[in-house]
Amino acid sequence: MEKSVLMIPPTKKLVKIVDCHEGQIVAEDIVTNRGVFLLPQNTMLNAYIINQLINHGISQIYVFSKDEKQVSGISTQELMEAYNKSLNSVKTILHNLASGKKISHQEIAQTSDFILTKSESPFGVLKCINELKKADEYTYTHSFNVAIYGMLTAKWLGLSAEQIQHVITAGILHDLGKARIPSNILNKKGKLLPDEFNCMKKHTVIGYNMSKNITGLRHDIRQAILMHHEREDGKGYPFGVKGNKIHLYTKIISISDVYDAMTSDRVYKKRITPFDTFREFQSVGLGHFDTKIMITFLSNIANYYLGAKVMMNTGQIGEVVYLPPHNPSMPVVRIDNNYIDLNIDKKYCIKEMI
Repeated sequence: MEKSVLMIPPTKKLVKIVDCHEGQIVAEDIVTNRGVFLLPQNTMLNAYIINQLINHGISQIYVFSKDEKQVSGISTQELMEAYNKSLNSVKTILHNLASGKKISHQEIAQTSDFILTKSESPFGVLKCINELKKADEYTYTHSFNVAIYGMLTAKWLGLSAEQIQHVITAGILHDLGKARIPSNILNKKGKLLPDEFNCMKKHTVIGYNMSKNITGLRHDIRQAILMHHEREDGKGYPFGVKGNKIHLYTKIISISDVYDAMTSDRVYKKRITPFDTFREFQSVGLGHFDTKIMITFLSNIANYYLGAKVMMNTGQIGEVVYLPPHNPSMPVVRIDNNYIDLNIDKKYCIKEMI
């Protein structure tokens, strides 16, 4: 039986908006009396956001009693060490399976458990991901990062600790079959030819078969390995099934997989900004991914780019101060002492993260 993890939520308190300060974390979704959704839970307050809440007539909000860094009880250095330890564990697991060794699901569960217990601070975890993305170790870092994004999404969806561990395990193993794809195809810098792409697509079935070397692995986790490229509209592979035939864990992993791929440097493609990625999800994702899960993921992940430094198309340096919940691809950016709403002022756009 898998070890269960007890997750104690941080306490929250009701405070007047005039008493709020920068750095506090919003403990509940903020909605106006007219039903306008302003901020999702876990948003970090800044001066711009506080002023906007006042302008919308918000008089008081719930915030966590301690900021996210204090709640986690772990320093940035300790978190980075935990990240590297977890990543090395993932490397070992994938290497052993690629070598044909049989392993127990308990070995993977131990890594999943460690990731879960060391990842109470999404701000810190995502900082680790952003700092340690390496194209030359993409196979390993991608699997690990998908496990992290999947874990966060599962938390935001309110899944149980046991379910979250299952999602982490599915993320670790989802690309297992790529170990058997020829390196000249896996690492090709240009666009894959049709026969090469057909070969690449086989990694899902190969990974599913390889997962049989993991004793005691749950069927729904095997399904995530097999079906993480299936899509809601039936245009995925290997079976072309539609949404109601796709397990919840698989749906979570498929979104995490695409998000990390788009925001990572790969041998054949440079990463794009998170905001461009949000735009891609908004334009094509509605047909491909589960709408509820996708919106939950985007609205929450966007919060962790508040305060991010960005290079604008004008060459100026800006700071992201607000991301609209329903359109996170068009944030408000502070440049010097001016606030630029990218949804209104079309002459500005974000070129890259700094």
